[in-house]
Amino acid sequence: MIARVRRGIMSQMPEDCIPRARGTRGAPRWLPLAVFGLALVLLGRLALPMLGWLRYILNEPTEDMGHGWLVPLFSLYLVWRQRRQLVAAAGPPSLAGALLCLPLLALLWLGERGDQPRASQIAVYGLLWTITYACFGRRLARLVFFPVVFLVFTVPLGFLDVIT
Repeated sequence: MIARVRRGIMSQMPEDCIPRARGTRGAPRWLPLAVFGLALVLLGRLALPMLGWLRYILNEPTEDMGHGWLVPLFSLYLVWRQRRQLVAAAGPPSLAGALLCLPLLALLWLGERGDQPRASQIAVYGLLWTITYACFGRRLARLVFFPVVFLVFTVPLGFLDVIT
């Protein structure tokens, strides 16, 4: 009798309110977004030394990096312009994206430990893409690939002065 009543009540509840058994029907819809937000906050914290160095380099007149402030704004504009496609392309989380984060985390660690901010910068940009891939799948990662790669234009190439 109790199971019968319970089934009747459960069939009247919206699907989002029904608790899910572990391992069935996947994770809640908000979980990838929450993990993505937390990962971005942690990445921002890990990138603070590199961002401080980048701010110094972009303001240094001898580096000729005046365009550097516009590059992230343009990348954000590119993402904003395709926001509807991004929402439609969001898929399930990807283990491949999570595994791609590991070598980039190692590169970030090596860049910080070895005081190589350019390596840290490349690692942070790569992590922006792989975290997106890990949380939202391949389709969305393909859409944000160019805006993230475009951020490479903020990497100062002052070491080329020695060659030329």
